[in-house]
Amino acid sequence: MNRLVGKKLSAVSHKVNTTRLEIMGVKNIGNTQLVFHDTPGLLQRSGSSQEEKELTSIAKQTLARMDLREVIRTATALSQSYNAHILFAINKADLVRPPQRLLQRRQEIAAEIPAVLRSQVGVNEAGDQILLLSALSGRGVGQLEAALVRAAHEGPWAFSPGVVTNRSQEEQANEVIREKAFQFLNQEIPYEIIFVHEGWRKEKGVLTALETLQVQSPSQQRIVTRAKWRIEQAAAKDLSELFGRPIGVKIAVAVEKS
Repeated sequence: MNRLVGKKLSAVSHKVNTTRLEIMGVKNIGNTQLVFHDTPGLLQRSGSSQEEKELTSIAKQTLARMDLREVIRTATALSQSYNAHILFAINKADLVRPPQRLLQRRQEIAAEIPAVLRSQVGVNEAGDQILLLSALSGRGVGQLEAALVRAAHEGPWAFSPGVVTNRSQEEQANEVIREKAFQFLNQEIPYEIIFVHEGWRKEKGVLTALETLQVQSPSQQRIVTRAKWRIEQAAAKDLSELFGRPIGVKIAVAVEKS
């Protein structure tokens, strides 16, 4: 979604369950408005925690409202969820070596789809209609965008021109800071942090996001404090690009009161 919209709206991390809320991204192309919904992942493993079940519920509720399901698959893993009105795409295609392996992967995906459903979604046995993408490099994103425009149906726009997301600036700041916490903190610590946006401070032309990271224990506080400077610097860079103006980030780390 970030690549399609052209802005950092949703947190990206190699860790699982990075996305916690439904985040919408909006892109207008001519007289067509595309609204992207980034949701928590659909977790299907046994023994999932209550939190994981709640995240999966958010994703399923969002999918139930969609006009078109865009199933993004990593090139190294395949899921089993299909429905009508689906556009298939394989992401991270640049990681597959040799490149010919991608053609085999497309055939494998096509083989998993029942013949009747394959006909409905317009995928042949070779999987030629399955798009190959790299969100990192931008490969294939133009093809995906064009396919989405072709699939759009007539109707009123959901958002006014100029709107790029359903999230406020405060929520966007939170999302970017949370992404950097996942980047610079290990193990379970970033999952246990409560991110609290305290407000904005303007000084010498720089708007600074004031954020409190509430942790579970003094030991976590020490660990997060050591990473605080890197989180602040990386988040400030991304927020400045997102908002198109100088943005600073000031983080306080506090132990959550019991």
